[in-house]
Amino acid sequence: NGRYNTIQNCTMSSRANSPGPTAGIVIYNSATLDASTAANNTIKNNTIKNFYRYGIYTYYSNGDQILNNDISKSQNTARNMYSTPYGIYAFYQYSTNRSTKIENNNIHDIPYEGATSDNSNVSGYFYGIYNYYGYGTSSNSYIVSNNKVTDICAGGGYAIYNYRTYYTTANKNTITGWVTRGSTSSWWGIRNYYCYNGLECMDNTISNNTTRARSYGIEAYYCYGTQDISDNTISHNKWGQTYSSYSRPGCVGIYTYRGDRVANKINRNLIDSNDMGLYYSHGIYDYYWNGEVNDNTIRYNRIVKTSGSAIGYMYPMYNYYVYNLRCNNNAIVYNKGYYGTYNMYNYSFSSGSYKAEVRDNTIIFTGDYNYRYNYTYGAYMYLYRHNQVSFTGNSIHMETSNGYYTYPAYTFNGNRAAGYKDWDYNNYYIKGFGNQ
Repeated sequence: NGRYNTIQNCTMSSRANSPGPTAGIVIYNSATLDASTAANNTIKNNTIKNFYRYGIYTYYSNGDQILNNDISKSQNTARNMYSTPYGIYAFYQYSTNRSTKIENNNIHDIPYEGATSDNSNVSGYFYGIYNYYGYGTSSNSYIVSNNKVTDICAGGGYAIYNYRTYYTTANKNTITGWVTRGSTSSWWGIRNYYCYNGLECMDNTISNNTTRARSYGIEAYYCYGTQDISDNTISHNKWGQTYSSYSRPGCVGIYTYRGDRVANKINRNLIDSNDMGLYYSHGIYDYYWNGEVNDNTIRYNRIVKTSGSAIGYMYPMYNYYVYNLRCNNNAIVYNKGYYGTYNMYNYSFSSGSYKAEVRDNTIIFTGDYNYRYNYTYGAYMYLYRHNQVSFTGNSIHMETSNGYYTYPAYTFNGNRAAGYKDWDYNNYYIKGFGNQ
């Protein structure tokens, strides 16, 4: 039982505005059997128009694939569902002879069609796709790709949440049209939390989402093995629009925390035109990072709120407590905070023989501040113990009509001159600042 089943091409509906069934489709298997025995169930091409708590629920299975399903509450015109619902819930999934795959699903219009334009408060979190202990292997990775999670109204939420998954691939997902109304509820586009044996999170699009409190486009928190978080587009979001918080990070496009000291990558991402309302807001924030942060474009992001005063600092690129770092060919342009803007921030006290290479970046700041005593940094290079620091070929343009203090380049190294391998061929243009 519970093995080699196919559920496909079904339309599952109920009368309009009923709560619907607890779940549209359920697979519930044995913990002892499915850790080592293939189940290989396939759920594909189904349309689920109503459910109370779970669109699709799988519990202890092996090699299940959930493909091309359409999951919504489109039969409802008012909220009528559990306080914390899930589009797809996958609990303890294994991959003995084929990958567990959650792919090409469309989860939308939760808790009912048109809810995002309704001004009434919606409590509770919504989980679009929740993967809890997904065991991929080196030959059969755990795949969560090409899904859409769109037009959601909730208190807070997670579009995709990978919790303790192994050999994880989360590529080409689209997350758009969320509105979260919880005044203190956080939101994540893709959260990778304690993932192991490598993470690939590429080509995702996270755009046009509106939140009131802390918000994260992509997070990789305690993810081990090689990480590749590249080619993502995070744009035109309005995050943290009513909440006040001094915690870091407040709003952030890409956030990584404590990965392995291997050749990780955050490359070729676009962080574009996001309004971030919290005191500390960031484009890319990598914390205890080893590897590359190259070829990213971070532009037109700013501290703005739709309600109340937007105050705080904008950090378009924040490389914090890094080990070996290559930070090259990034375009950090036209971003602006309220108290100040730290365009490229490289900071570390990490002990060891580490190198930092910062080359051929373009940093442009233009615009006027509302706050009189503003501070603007071009490149902040405080790599205290690094024994080889290279800073070459960078172009820094900083221009305003009411700038208070500017540091085109700010640097310090505990090894003094011996810590710098080369610092040359950089261009600086500064205009309109009272102090430098």
